[in-house]
Amino acid sequence: MNFSILSNILSKMKRNYLLIFLLVFSFIIVFSVFSILKEKNQSSLFPEGFKYYTSEYYTSIAQDNYSKLPRDKEGIIVVDYKGEGFQYNPVSISQFALGNYEAWKEKKDPQSYREFIKHANWLRDNIKIKNSFGVWEYKFDWEPYGLKKPWVSAMAQGQGISVLLRAYKETEEQEYLRVAEMVLKSFQVPVKEGGVSYTDKEGFTWYEEYPSNPPSHVLNGFIFSLFGLYDFYKVTGSNEALELFNKGVETLENHLYLYDTGWWSTYDLWKYNIGERDYTFGFITDNIHPKDSHPIDKIDFIEIFNGSERLLNSLDVGAPDDITEISINRSHLYYLPGKEDWGKSYILDGRTVRNYGDYDGIWHQAPFDFKVTLKDSPKYYIAITYKDISIEPIYLKVLQKKENYFIGKYFRIGRLKGGNTGVWKIDKIEIPYRLLTSKLAGENYHSLHIKQLYSLYNITGRKRFLDFAKKFNSYLNLKVKP
Repeated sequence: MNFSILSNILSKMKRNYLLIFLLVFSFIIVFSVFSILKEKNQSSLFPEGFKYYTSEYYTSIAQDNYSKLPRDKEGIIVVDYKGEGFQYNPVSISQFALGNYEAWKEKKDPQSYREFIKHANWLRDNIKIKNSFGVWEYKFDWEPYGLKKPWVSAMAQGQGISVLLRAYKETEEQEYLRVAEMVLKSFQVPVKEGGVSYTDKEGFTWYEEYPSNPPSHVLNGFIFSLFGLYDFYKVTGSNEALELFNKGVETLENHLYLYDTGWWSTYDLWKYNIGERDYTFGFITDNIHPKDSHPIDKIDFIEIFNGSERLLNSLDVGAPDDITEISINRSHLYYLPGKEDWGKSYILDGRTVRNYGDYDGIWHQAPFDFKVTLKDSPKYYIAITYKDISIEPIYLKVLQKKENYFIGKYFRIGRLKGGNTGVWKIDKIEIPYRLLTSKLAGENYHSLHIKQLYSLYNITGRKRFLDFAKKFNSYLNLKVKP
């Protein structure tokens, strides 16, 4: 065998192997650099792991509340609306998905990830396309805001976008992004045309959680819709999303004061109490029970409109019928020995009265009700006729109701100006109009408003959001409730 030929062959093979090695090595380097750049790019699109703005809130409710809801055959949560039966609620589904996403990111629990993807897929697969935009429809009536099926919610649209973008981040499946783009377009469409946008007379743009007529401007739903718009901008750099977000921010910045009663935040701006309603008031002191007895003769509900005063209703305290059912007399007091601090009826200076005093009532108050019909924009007062025989501070409070249900919040609105003069006096206490006609936020929603406003401040740097977050937070410690 010719060794020179063999040597040439071996030399060529070595060069080929070296070339192959260099090609493979180069490929590995390029692939690694690409992966690093891709990961870096993803982290810029989804900073801080794409943590949701009120993540603790949704992690909690996903685990404590939504996880206990019934499921359909595919394992998707449904809500029992009694007369409407079991229904899909896009907000509930989105919040459950967000809560599970946060739980998975925190604990790396595979079950949480499966729940997240499953409910993200429901949102992806159940979008309804209307012309050029997409919506999730509510397929049941919602009487509190006068809505008839089908209707759409800006809160559902915004939170659904937030879910889809997180599913897109984790899977890189383009369909999640495509559906989110269709949903985004619904924020450009007016409510009356099936979208979620409402432009008021001053040109401000609102995104409506409940597309009611008149508009209700629910605060938490409006802010959640803004979070979805901002998520879309962060991920895609969309100028359209940023413009929609900025319009909503401008609206909220200019109208936040309307949600502020001076002692609590309102749930919405809908004057839902215009018309006939029952209102519960009560007397309280700074102590558990009053130290002195306070004779009360009469309580009037007065309206002042265009400078004219009109008596809407009156409660003759101590009269034989003062405890008669409100549906009969349109006013009554709660005389329940051992539970309330109203005393027995008696005669004082020729008047029938009851004392507000220490009767060891377990509810520590002396409550009474009025049924009245409110108008739009007058002033309302409670006028109390009492004998001034004590300097002890006595306060009037009003119970805030949600529709016909108690939410357990009394708010002090004024005090009697007693000075132990020994004479009969009439004190008028104005009832804040917005307290009568607005729906105060429950404590959970009030706390949620605070978290949301802090988040908006962190996003925008606008001091007004920080100021109201601090202001609403200060109300948690105000002595406006017993």
